Parts: sequence; structure tokens; C-alpha cells
Amino acid sequence: FQIASELDPVTQKLVAWKIAGWIDRDATTIWMDGRPHPSRYALHSHGGFTTGVWDGDTLTAVTTHFKMGDIKRHTSFSSDRATLTYRFTRRDNLLTLTGILEDPVYLAEPYVLTDVFRLDTGGNPLPLTACEPIEELPRLHENPGLVPHYLPGRNPWVNELTEHRNIPIEAVLGGPATMY
Repeated sequence: FQIASELDPVTQKLVAWKIAGWIDRDATTIWMDGRPHPSRYALHSHGGFTTGVWDGDTLTAVTTHFKMGDIKRHTSFSSDRATLTYRFTRRDNLLTLTGILEDPVYLAEPYVLTDVFRLDTGGNPLPLTACEPIEELPRLHENPGLVPHYLPGRNPWVNELTEHRNIPIEAVLGGPATMY
């Protein structure tokens, strides 16, 4: 991903870090000027609202106000009440990014993601391109009003993971109590 600084045009002090669209996120602005997060009723966007502070050589950024379901990498849903805390730490040419997703609606405990990026010293970044939408079956435009679903107890795929990995269904559906 690409990171750029945004400076105040008069004072030349850092106002924000800008991260171009990355992983499963929209473009992100990390406000570094101490502004507060908006009211919980404020607009929720795809990029959310992020503030950051330096903790030694680590940038800690907290994102709120992102649209429901917009954090997809953990393969679960997230609600509009979720909070995502990022920690960016650079060591030489490696940037370690740790994300901690907390969601009182869908998660029983924080979900942690970590990724490592290597600095591209060639200065030849890949061009950012728009995502291309993919149609998923069934094609809803051919069946307006259709809501794909399975009635309770009728989903033929509910045991797919448990059968493939030979894991009891109670262990999969038990949350943190059965995960450990």
C-alpha cells in the first residue's frame, strides 16, 4: 500500500497520514492533529474515521465509523459499532501491521490480524485501479425481489467445515469457550 503525509500548508506540521486503498479497506486518513472522533450518530463511511498517536516508534491508529461489514478479511461480519485499532511498526525495510477488531455485536472477544510489508525501494509502485464488481449467483437482476437464503435447519453447507476437518459442530459454534 502507499502512505503519504499531509502537512498544514502554513505551519508545515503533520496533519494526517494518507493510506491509499489497501487490503480490504477504502482509502484511509489517519488524523494526527488531535481531533476527536465524531458522535456515534455521525456518517459511517467505507474508510471510517481514524485518529493516530505515536507510541515510541509505533503509530497506533483507532478507526471507528466504518460501514457495517466493511472489515472483511477476518471472514466474519462487523457491525457499525466495531472499532479497529492498528499498530504500525517499522523495522528497517519491514513494516509490521497489527489490527485488533473489537465488535460488541458479532465478536465475543477481540480478533487480531497481523501482516508484514516490505518497502519498495525501486520507487515504481503498482498503479491503483478500481475494483471490478463480480456477479454472484443467483443473478439478482434476473430475479428482482429474490433474497437468497436458507430456512432454519435447511442450509446444506452448515457442516462443511466440521466434516472436512473432522471437528464437532459444538466446538465450531461455541465461541471462545470451545476455541481454546
